[in-house]
Amino acid sequence: MIKKIPGRRSRVSHVVLAKAVGLLLQAPCTAREIAQETGLHQKTTYELLRAMSKYQAAHISAWREDSLGRESIAVFSLGRGEDAARRTVRRRSGAQC
Repeated sequence: MIKKIPGRRSRVSHVVLAKAVGLLLQAPCTAREIAQETGLHQKTTYELLRAMSKYQAAHISAWREDSLGRESIAVFSLGRGEDAARRTVRRRSGAQC
């Protein structure tokens, strides 16, 4: 459950936070996967994971491809670690719009 506090974006309840950490303990997860299990909005879940990453409680362990083949879906794991690098994609030269 999210409670609105003046001057803050949102606050996640302890139960939901514990559930999210429990999911990350089981296996690396994306923000969407955690959102589906906890009932949080995907954006709120992503902000939570980025905050955990900022304080070295989680890191991006891999990138998954979206339907267009771009590595745009971050997979988070608990613990300290270096964020996984995305592969570089070359743009086609001479592409017509």
